[in-house]
Amino acid sequence: MKTEIKISILIISFLLPSIIFGQTFKLERTDVDSTRSSFVTATYNFGFDVIAEDIENCNGAAFELHFNQTDYVKFNGYDLRGFGEDPIPIVFTEEDPANDISKIHVGVLSGETLEENGFDNPNIIHLEFTVAQSAPNEDDLTFTFVNPQAVVSSDSGVGEVLDIETEPVTYQIHSFIDVWPGDADNNDSVNTKDISQILLFLGMGSNTKFMRSFKRPNASTLWTGQRVLGWDSLTVTYADCDGNGDVTMSDALVVYLNYGKAHGIPIIPVSEGNITENADIIYEPVVEKTENTVSIPVQVGETTSYIAAGAVFDYSLIGNNYNLIGFERGDIFNPGESYFTYNINPANKTASIAFGSLDKNITNNSAGIIAYALLEPNGTTSSKPASPIITELKGINRSGMVFPLIGITGVDKSSANSKDFTITHLDENIHLSLTNDLPETSELEIFDYTGNKIRNFYLQPELSGNTTIYCPLPSGVYFAILRSSREIKSCQFISN
Repeated sequence: MKTEIKISILIISFLLPSIIFGQTFKLERTDVDSTRSSFVTATYNFGFDVIAEDIENCNGAAFELHFNQTDYVKFNGYDLRGFGEDPIPIVFTEEDPANDISKIHVGVLSGETLEENGFDNPNIIHLEFTVAQSAPNEDDLTFTFVNPQAVVSSDSGVGEVLDIETEPVTYQIHSFIDVWPGDADNNDSVNTKDISQILLFLGMGSNTKFMRSFKRPNASTLWTGQRVLGWDSLTVTYADCDGNGDVTMSDALVVYLNYGKAHGIPIIPVSEGNITENADIIYEPVVEKTENTVSIPVQVGETTSYIAAGAVFDYSLIGNNYNLIGFERGDIFNPGESYFTYNINPANKTASIAFGSLDKNITNNSAGIIAYALLEPNGTTSSKPASPIITELKGINRSGMVFPLIGITGVDKSSANSKDFTITHLDENIHLSLTNDLPETSELEIFDYTGNKIRNFYLQPELSGNTTIYCPLPSGVYFAILRSSREIKSCQFISN
């Protein structure tokens, strides 16, 4: 077998090359799906197969593969994947730092003789690379074939060398960027357009298919540039104002916290253009109603002071006899001193509203109606519509703490900072103090500074007085809700 291979190599060296257009070498990414194959990400490995496309009876291939960004992108190694049972690879690298070029020299023989049938459209070789953490964001990484050739066999036993036509392949680098909390559209200033940007991308993040998102280390709502690895969608990265890796209503509230601020640092706009607007953003809405329009109030109970609030609704249960046509602002915050907007996404039957004071000195802590959901019947119907379900309701205070607000629909009463419900946290334990017995099984929910629920406990009706619950927490400010079907209580506490 080895003698036959040596003879084959000698024969190849005397063959005259020819060009057949349409035959090419292509790079096929293996680390991501096709929707993310146009870019590579800092700190991540990526790889591709080199495929001989539209090349039949192929027994060998050779080429140089040149690429730039040599300070940030490094060749990791190779693998053989199906080009014969015993392929023979020759792979070595060469660096040209003066011209920012790395060269990979590749030659692969299938191990078959030219008398034998070669392989159709073979996977020649798999190449792996690493992108450094310091790689510049949105720079181009380009791979170029030099002297690409393929060896094909024929029935006569005399092979042929084909010069292959190829095109350069360019990937964009996604790397670390600075996010200023509240500047969701990355234009150097925080205004109401940032709220719309967040509502547009609401729900995107860790649970979005075919998209990676990344949390900001040591994230906060402070007005300062905070470093984070760019998501698979760079545009959506800026909408994650609280840095938890998901675009939620809490991000819209950060806009109110930092409203009117600008950092003055030159902006590097992202070039991404593949974001599809899947929802209509309505600013200070005026909804055309008819005599049949049904207005359903969305209420909030008395709570701690907040400068802005937001809610997310599931309106899939209103039935087929009604359509959600919009929202109107309620009686919390005066129109001239505040902003109100909403988003309706018919694709997944969700809606969201955001409202708040444009002056941080104006806050609210009283119960009231935050909005009216407007439902229009489809034709003639005598049935009453079901109310949209609130799936998320949060507020933000002047210090930047995000906390859950309490909807009072379906419960007898609600209260904030109840004197008969207090919590202290010492030595990894929650010390719960109750003046009155619990009326029924209740749920104790613990929320962190950004409004994310981190723990919950179920408490039995006989519980009263002072109770200790093991619950280790990092130092910080927390918010607690004690919830039953009859009443909802809340309080704030500090873990030292």
